[in-house]
Amino acid sequence: MTNSRGALELSVKAIVILIIALVVVGLVIGFSVVKFTDVGNRLVFDAPTPEPDSYDPIQTPGGKQQFVFGKADKIEMGLKLYNSLTDAYESDWTNASIINCVGDSGTVTFYPDIPFTVIDAGEDGDVAALFDVEPSVQPGRYACEITFKTRSKYVVPNPGDDPVFVQGEPIANKYVEVDVK
Repeated sequence: MTNSRGALELSVKAIVILIIALVVVGLVIGFSVVKFTDVGNRLVFDAPTPEPDSYDPIQTPGGKQQFVFGKADKIEMGLKLYNSLTDAYESDWTNASIINCVGDSGTVTFYPDIPFTVIDAGEDGDVAALFDVEPSVQPGRYACEITFKTRSKYVVPNPGDDPVFVQGEPIANKYVEVDVK
């Protein structure tokens, strides 16, 4: 005689294990979708970048002049900058690159997040630029100017005077086209 009660217990255990396995698979898929959706919106431009020189002091990945971004994209771009100054160029929050763009849909200004970088006089160096395309940016084609400036600072014109804030002077610029989709 077969023990049908044992078979029933085995099938209940199998069903419980199957339910637990499905829940775990669902959690893994849910975690993956949430975690990698942000990565999907991050564009990394890491093609080999040509060497900059005094005639073309800012180089973009692959020497590209045109880029396509989506609204709400996070952009990571490795630039190369030639320092034509007689002193070392130091980037920080006071003189980080500014990207001014003008297009049919209006104007857009990006302020990339650039980690502290030092480039000696007459040398070139790598500059990592991270910036976001805000969701409010209108789709369209934009003509953009990438500008690097010297450090902004406070200057006291005469003893006893109040300090005056002096904006950094542009040392290099480059024009590129950007299509926002």
